Amino acid sequence: GDHRDLHSFPTRRSSDLNEKAEAILYKCLEGGLSFKVTMGNVLTLTPPLIVTGEQINDALDILESAIKEVNGCI
Repeated sequence: GDHRDLHSFPTRRSSDLNEKAEAILYKCLEGGLSFKVTMGNVLTLTPPLIVTGEQINDALDILESAIKEVNGCI
């Protein structure tokens, strides 16, 4: 699947990742995407079994936008 491993950023402190994960969650909620943050910095998306490809793409677009905004890329 399409995922990015947060462990590829070893210089980040755990508390920094936790804060970013929470900020990403709230940005996604503003965009209509709801999910859970587990273990402080793991974004856990659990779509229903009847989700369409278009809905998944929409969700990933919202998530990508939120990540970029939180990281100051836009």
